[in-house]
Amino acid sequence: MLITFCSPGRAPGASTAALAITLAWPRDIILAECDPSGGTVYTGACLSFLPAKGLPQWAAAVSRGADPDAELSAQLLPLTRPHRQVLALPPGPAPVHTLTPAWPALATALGANSRDVIADVGRIGGTDTPVPLLTAASQVILVTRPDYPGLAAAASALRWLAAISSAPVAIMLNGTGTYPRPVVARDLPAPVLAVLPHDPRSARRLRDGIGPRRRSPLGRRAAAVATDLATAENPTEEGESRDRAA
Repeated sequence: MLITFCSPGRAPGASTAALAITLAWPRDIILAECDPSGGTVYTGACLSFLPAKGLPQWAAAVSRGADPDAELSAQLLPLTRPHRQVLALPPGPAPVHTLTPAWPALATALGANSRDVIADVGRIGGTDTPVPLLTAASQVILVTRPDYPGLAAAASALRWLAAISSAPVAIMLNGTGTYPRPVVARDLPAPVLAVLPHDPRSARRLRDGIGPRRRSPLGRRAAAVATDLATAENPTEEGESRDRAA
């Protein structure tokens, strides 16, 4: 299962959401950092600015003829537990000229992997967007804030996604804003999968590589969303039920 996280811009916390849910995932999972603006996960998780393995090394090896699937396993790095791994990117803008040709092969390798995969592609809509990771996804999750600028950007992003991919898209609201979930669900042409709480302390812990406390607001909600995505036949309906009960 390949789940692609993305954002319409305005820094809504898509990478934080992807990492929090990866850390709460109930079975083996890979977090693939595919944001052309650069990675953040391994820098925080292991205090390494230039990880020895990762997406650039995978792309270079595949360009030389390496098997994409075998090379993927060779380039993964551990997160907090052995069954959670990351395909890392260094911080800062990625070498687009080397990564762009690799997106189709990466999408195929991630989609065919025996483990679940969360791919964080960052802001979408630009010429550097990793489109193959959106078209190959079994689920696309658009993370946005529930305020007017965020939702206006999300509406535009949803139109763009509909034009390039038939993959199912759901919205994840992150943080505080003036628009409650029912209004967003009514006004945007995609279901609302979940609402993540405003929890800056846990977000800082994720940024610094510590991870949210399991009983923190973000930790509890991320665990519920991870369970919904990993086990439910219809994660959107399941997420709505959990949010109403919360």
